[in-house]
Amino acid sequence: MCEPSECFDGSCGGKEVAIERFGLSLDKWDRSIKNYTNVGMIDSHALKEKEFGWFLHGPLYLEKDIASGEFPPPVQFSSTTQKKIFRLDSIDTNNSDMWSGKLKVLGDAIAPSTLYPLEDGEDGESAGFLVAEGNPFFVDMTNQSMQVNRGGITAMTKDKCTTLFPTKGMKKATGQVANTVMCHPKSGVCFFSIWKFYDDSIPEMMYPDCLHYCVPDSMSNPTECVQDGVMEDENGKQICHEKGVGGVHGFTIGRSDKKNSNSFDMLLVMTGGADFDKGESSIRRLKVVVKEGIFDKKKTVTTVESAPFGVDLTKDSIPEGFDAGCDHAWVDESGHVWVTTFRKHNNGLHLLTGYDEKGVLGEGQLIASVHGFEKFNDYYTYSAGLHGFGAVDKAKSMISMATICQWGMCPGQGVLFMMDITAIGKMLGF
Repeated sequence: MCEPSECFDGSCGGKEVAIERFGLSLDKWDRSIKNYTNVGMIDSHALKEKEFGWFLHGPLYLEKDIASGEFPPPVQFSSTTQKKIFRLDSIDTNNSDMWSGKLKVLGDAIAPSTLYPLEDGEDGESAGFLVAEGNPFFVDMTNQSMQVNRGGITAMTKDKCTTLFPTKGMKKATGQVANTVMCHPKSGVCFFSIWKFYDDSIPEMMYPDCLHYCVPDSMSNPTECVQDGVMEDENGKQICHEKGVGGVHGFTIGRSDKKNSNSFDMLLVMTGGADFDKGESSIRRLKVVVKEGIFDKKKTVTTVESAPFGVDLTKDSIPEGFDAGCDHAWVDESGHVWVTTFRKHNNGLHLLTGYDEKGVLGEGQLIASVHGFEKFNDYYTYSAGLHGFGAVDKAKSMISMATICQWGMCPGQGVLFMMDITAIGKMLGF
C-alpha cells in the first residue's frame, strides 16, 4: 500500500511535460473599507496531467534543491486519489509562455496529502519523506487494486515505508485520516493533524480529528514514535474537532524563539464542514515549548499561550453568513504568512503580515490576495496546500500551490500552479 519507486532518488529520465502560462489577479486588501482593490495581473505557470487525477495535494521544496541555485528548483507533490508522489524537475523557463519539465513518480502511498523531508542521509542525499496519508472513504480502488485503510503517518525512504502512526489497538488495522505533517528539528518533535472533511456532517467518536505530536527515534530514518499524544491548549484542553470550529486541517511551524530554540510558534488552520460556501474556518497562533527531562530524557510538549490570527481573512473578506475555507499556511523568509482558502467566496492565495522587527508574531492582517485559479479550467478548481522558498521581498522566490476540482465532478485533473512571489512583492511596493 506504500512503496518507493525505482525513481525515488529522482535520477530517472521522467516524462516531458508542458507548463502553461496563466494570468491571475492580484487584489490589495483595504482594512478601512473591508474590500479589495485590483492592482493588476501576475503570471503563474500551471501543470495539468492525466495521471494527476482530480485531487492534487501538498507541494514541497527541498532545502538542498533550493541551495543548488537551480531556478526554479524541483518540487514534490502528491496525487491523493491516484496514490502517487510526484517530482517535477529540470524546469526550463526559456519560453515564458510554455515552460517545460520532467515529471517523475517517486512512489505510491495511501491517499498521500502533505510531505515533510527527512534529514539528509549519510551520503548527503535526501533520506526521504514523512507522508501524511488520508483516505476518508476508507476503501480506495485505484492503480488496479483495492485498499482498505484510512491512512496515517508513514516514513518513506528509498528502501521501504514504515508506519509511525497509528500503531496501537484497532486503529493500527484501520488507520486514521492524516492531512498535514511537519517537524521542529531543533526540539526533535513532529506534529500531524488528523482531519476528515466531513467531520461536521458525519461525526465519528471512535476516530476524532485531533492535532498530535510524535517524538521519532530518528529524524533521518524514523521507525517509531518513542513518545506520542494529542496536543493540548494552554488550558490543558485537547486540540480536537469542535462543532462550529472544526478541526486542525493544515498548520505550519513558524520561527523559534531567539532565546530558546525549543520554543516556537505554530499556526493552526481550523476547518469544518464539507460545503463550498458555508462552514467554519479560522486560524490560531500557538506558542509551544518543548522540555526534556534531566534523567529520563522524556520530552514534554506544552502550549503556553494562543490567540486568534488572520481575522481579516477569515471574517472580514467574505460575506456575512459564509466562510472562506482556510486550509493551509506557510511562513516565508521575511516572516510574512501565506494562507490558502478553498471556498467560493474567497478562493485563493493570501498574503498576511507575520513577524515584526522584534521577531514577534502579530495578528495576521490581510495584505493582498491572488485570485482566479478557478478560471484555469471550466470547472471549479480550489487550493489544497502550498509551499515555497524565499520571500515576497527577495529575488527568485516562488510558491507552488496544489489544487483540486470540486468533489471530483470534473472532466479533467487537479492543477499545480507555480508563482513568482517577488513579482507580487514589487506590485505591492515591497
